[in-house]
Amino acid sequence: MVLRILFTVYTNIHVLKREPKTWLSNLTENYSVGSDYASTSFVKTYVKPALIEELSYLVTQYDQLLKDIELLGAPKHQAVLEDDLDFVKTILVHIQEESYVFAYQAFEDRKFKNWSTAKVDETV
Repeated sequence: MVLRILFTVYTNIHVLKREPKTWLSNLTENYSVGSDYASTSFVKTYVKPALIEELSYLVTQYDQLLKDIELLGAPKHQAVLEDDLDFVKTILVHIQEESYVFAYQAFEDRKFKNWSTAKVDETV
């Protein structure tokens, strides 16, 4: 048994020394997911639920913040928060529907408003 393990290790080292590029390129074959990463069990089991949880938390926080800002009577800031809340809700729906391309596109197209002026800030 030990002899077989040593022989296997020796053979693998020997192959590595002869064809290191081939050996390295073959290492990734077991982990290849192709172009459909979103359908992997890792994304469905861990990433999607985590994103939904965090985005749902953000929605509740924005809702509370909007209630607080309404009491303060700051309509300019309220408009910025409402716009941000709509954006978070849009992203949440895309994630729930597994429309990751649309979620990414929404992030790419997003223009953030400056908090003090409530206008689009091109520097962000």
